[in-house]
Amino acid sequence: MTTEIRVKVIDPRTNNEVSLDVMGEHSIRSIVQLVVDHWGLGSDNYYLTRQGLILMPDDLIDQTVVEHNDELVLSPDPVGGARLPEPIWAARLDNEVEQIKQQNFYKLEVTDDGPPRTTRTIVVELSDAPAYRLDLAEGPDPKLIEEHTLEVKLNRDYPGEAPKVRFLSDIFHPNVYSDGRICIGMFNDWETSFSALQLIQAIDQLLWQQIHTLGGAANTLALKYYTDNPITPRYRPWFNTLSDSVNQSIPTTENEVPTGPRIVTGPRIVTGPRVIND
Repeated sequence: MTTEIRVKVIDPRTNNEVSLDVMGEHSIRSIVQLVVDHWGLGSDNYYLTRQGLILMPDDLIDQTVVEHNDELVLSPDPVGGARLPEPIWAARLDNEVEQIKQQNFYKLEVTDDGPPRTTRTIVVELSDAPAYRLDLAEGPDPKLIEEHTLEVKLNRDYPGEAPKVRFLSDIFHPNVYSDGRICIGMFNDWETSFSALQLIQAIDQLLWQQIHTLGGAANTLALKYYTDNPITPRYRPWFNTLSDSVNQSIPTTENEVPTGPRIVTGPRIVTGPRVIND
């Protein structure tokens, strides 16, 4: 049986606050939308933080660290190139690293420039992640390599701007340029709600696929080689299937899909997060 908890949402810009009853199957996105509608905040994008850590919009309450009587802070996402305030940006950087660590799957090294800090660099070791390497000193044919190193840079414009990502290890792949830069559709459709973890997972999966985006492959020679010499997909627990895109939400059956949030003023039975008081 899913437990109902009560949380308080605060908007520090206006000093508004409201209490809500939420269930474990309610998403962070549904809570944000309920509060935004309740306060009439318009069409801007917002997110919630708990003790400085950003809550991912598609996560369910049961997937987060949110507890009964927690206070959550509502903040606007940057719009039109606007930057996050420095304390919120710094908190988001820490949250991004913590999310990657919680996977217990990737080895990483984190460094900051400065002071003042303008960029966080995350170097990720991808293991059991096969891709070809072409080194003529090793022979005329590409060699299958199981481990690779990825560099992710989150600059001061992040998350309004996508991370700068490149491979530090040699990669022979249809979506990787000779200088290690990566061609992936996620960059073209970047949203502020995306995380560095989602991007890393998407690139990790990309290694054994031959996916080139609009405009052609970054390496046409590699595209032909991958077509003739496909790589066996590796298991990743966060993929619903090995051919689908990254999915970090818990799947539900048809009878378990929660209905949308709503404000309830009568019965205690709720089907979505509800406002208790202002």
